[in-house]
Amino acid sequence: MTGQEHAEAHPPVNYMSIWWYLLVLTVGEVAIVYVGIPRVPLVLALVVFAMVKTFLVAAYFMHLKFEKRVMWVIALAPLIFATILTIGLVPDAEKGHQAPDGTTPVVHQE
Repeated sequence: MTGQEHAEAHPPVNYMSIWWYLLVLTVGEVAIVYVGIPRVPLVLALVVFAMVKTFLVAAYFMHLKFEKRVMWVIALAPLIFATILTIGLVPDAEKGHQAPDGTTPVVHQE
């Protein structure tokens, strides 16, 4: 694809505006850490911020916004697999650190 064909394939993007969005989101992430909200909503909010930033970078700087849908499927597959694996680990995380006999081991700190 020549430069002219590439330019006609998608409209020009204002990369500085995307950079400013990323900067605002990053400042927002740092700010909500200092607000003092409970841990679970904080983590969920930070994950949402990170996912929005990831989308912006992938869509505009990696030019996925202008690619075919199959590229989005390929790009989203690791996120889907990571989510499935994380959900699969929840039962183990709920048990905590227990020995096979059900007792909680004592951890010695030095």
